[in-house]
Amino acid sequence: MTSYKKKKKKLSHKFIILGILFLILAFFLDFRTRPTIISMCNYHLDQFATTKINEAIIESTKELNYDYTDYATIQTGEEGNILAVHTNARQITNMHTNIMKKVDHAIEQFNSQTVDLHTGSLSGIVWLSGLGPIVSVRVTPKGKASSEIISSLEEAGINQTLHQIRLKIVANIAGFIPGYSTEIQVKCEYVLAESLIVGSVPNHYTKIISNGRENTSNMYKYINPNCEDKSKDE
Repeated sequence: MTSYKKKKKKLSHKFIILGILFLILAFFLDFRTRPTIISMCNYHLDQFATTKINEAIIESTKELNYDYTDYATIQTGEEGNILAVHTNARQITNMHTNIMKKVDHAIEQFNSQTVDLHTGSLSGIVWLSGLGPIVSVRVTPKGKASSEIISSLEEAGINQTLHQIRLKIVANIAGFIPGYSTEIQVKCEYVLAESLIVGSVPNHYTKIISNGRENTSNMYKYINPNCEDKSKDE
């Protein structure tokens, strides 16, 4: 009986040692492979989210089918010289709201994605990259987007000014991987309308930013030096 108990005790000790070694190996593998898994998942999430957001923007712009004249009006003087560029807040707000509804819906509909990784790539050894059996990792993306409308005037040559109305979207996307999570920031910028204005630079323009609201504080950003800045009197 005594020898049996000793053998049983030795066997249990071996199992404990094997269990500890297994845990050490598991922690080592996790430590070694986690950066690669997160990096690959981040890349996949970025490509996936960018594609879905761009698809939502294109779908929305096709539906409303606005052109530059729907967003802005160029005011000219008696001699044909350009006095100002006025943006249409209502039309911009309408487009902005429509796009963000589709973008938010697209983000809400994100499904779990499968990322296939070669075990050679997970090893961290360069010459094993892309080799070995494939390991599939499930990533569940969730996120939220914010946006702003940017109206800008830029010099585009002699007596030429480029007026652009752009939509900038920033989405924070979290990816939930079994055992841990990751987060990326996806930035998309889309030109809603642009026009090359030939002639003297406008005296001023109205800038629309953030949720289609008119920001009059920037109205005098491009004022002709000879014009008085009325914002100082307010």
